[in-house]
Amino acid sequence: MAIESAFLRAHPHLVASVVVVLLSAALAGCSSSHRSAPPVAKAPIAPAKTASASIPSAAVALKAADRLAAMSVDQLMDQAQQALQGNRLVAPAGDNAFEYYLEVLQKSPHNRAAQSALRETFPYGAQIVDQTIHKKNFAEARREIGLLAKADPTDYTLTILRSKLDAARTLAAQQQKTKQDAAQMQTAAAAAQAQQVEQKQPVAAVQKQELEQAVAAAAL
Repeated sequence: MAIESAFLRAHPHLVASVVVVLLSAALAGCSSSHRSAPPVAKAPIAPAKTASASIPSAAVALKAADRLAAMSVDQLMDQAQQALQGNRLVAPAGDNAFEYYLEVLQKSPHNRAAQSALRETFPYGAQIVDQTIHKKNFAEARREIGLLAKADPTDYTLTILRSKLDAARTLAAQQQKTKQDAAQMQTAAAAAQAQQVEQKQPVAAVQKQELEQAVAAAAL
């Protein structure tokens, strides 16, 4: 099955590897004989379309889950291919290739097309999560890691991503605290300076009065 995707046209350096992924997934779904796809080349991937910085509310997430549950396997596979073409591998929540393929496996646990697609696109999903972490979108990164974990909970890449996420969150918290401490010190310094000015004003007034009195006395 030939697939010309916008995703591949937008990223020519991924043409060979992603075409292999999609062709392997399609053939696995149509043939009774299992044929493993060639390993995906490790290549950089451009930033995917990310979801909103905040995780959807519980009501929105439930609505998305209901929508996926209502779809047939064929509909889910079609939506998954459209998501790949739209560069929506793991985001936005509720409308990405990983969630569609995972839902296929909920309905058809031995679906080789979905299994192959998840296996072969896993490295790209991991790269997108890494980018999300670097953008300090920690809640979204946690959600995306959860999707990867559902696809392959034993992949060691998950350990690396979780460690990166924890380290990034810790660093961000430290940086925030440093900024807060600096702001507090600046506020305290400004208050102290204002207090010094206020304390000097009565002294200056007294000195001025004494000087005026001395000048007046000298004039007599």
